[in-house]
Amino acid sequence: MGITLVEALERAAEVERGGARFYRHLAQRTTDAEAREFFAGLAAEEVQHAEALERHRRDLNQSVDDLPDPALLALEGSPWLKQTFLISLDRALAAALKAARSAADFYSGLAEMTTGETRGFFLGLARVEQRHVERLRRWHERHFAGTPVIEEESK
Repeated sequence: MGITLVEALERAAEVERGGARFYRHLAQRTTDAEAREFFAGLAAEEVQHAEALERHRRDLNQSVDDLPDPALLALEGSPWLKQTFLISLDRALAAALKAARSAADFYSGLAEMTTGETRGFFLGLARVEQRHVERLRRWHERHFAGTPVIEEESK
């Protein structure tokens, strides 16, 4: 099943907006000032990603076959978001790490299916998401030294 690149961009922008809502939700629920600032910063970056995707979408109308399903990236359907008031910060970080890794893979996949400026656009987004993974890991290591990141089990 193929979708157009425009549709992929629309879905990706919605995923980024969902990520922003997830990080804002974490920022609002934590009592740790440093964590609040960290998550608020990630939320702002996700909004910027969504805006970049929407700008790019307006300029394109190509078709891409066999795209990975970006719905897998949506955090809002995840039990993590619904239960963040019940989970620990390290589990919230694990959910954020999984989402950032999935986003990086998704954008890398789109880059492989496109050429030229569009390919560069998606490679750039993949690099940004990979930096999110690195930042989330470093934050986890600083605050939970010796505790491995808890990974959500694959379904």
